[in-house]
Amino acid sequence: MHEYSIAVEICDSAIRVAEDNHAASVSTIELEIGELAMINQDQLTFCMESIIKGTLLEGTKLDIDEIKAEIRCECGYTGRAADDSLISYIVCPECGDTAELIRGREIIIKEITVCT
Repeated sequence: MHEYSIAVEICDSAIRVAEDNHAASVSTIELEIGELAMINQDQLTFCMESIIKGTLLEGTKLDIDEIKAEIRCECGYTGRAADDSLISYIVCPECGDTAELIRGREIIIKEITVCT
């Protein structure tokens, strides 16, 4: 389960930010996760809850926003794929040519809110 290793990295980053800011705790971690990042949000949340017990992150609220996938094609089209099938994320709905995936695989720590 790669959600565990991702959760560890997120927690390590949040603890580092809290310590660098001499914070007593962290109230919120805001994440943006691409819909094609292959992350199960429930598993990630479960892993985070397990990892933060007994740390200065205990009680931290985890907010996750989904980044919708977007493609770009040489024909000039930029936007959503034609549908939600995986193949459509590489095929332009305008011209049918192969498109480039430009968003949707990210895992971003958007904000860490600390309490001093």
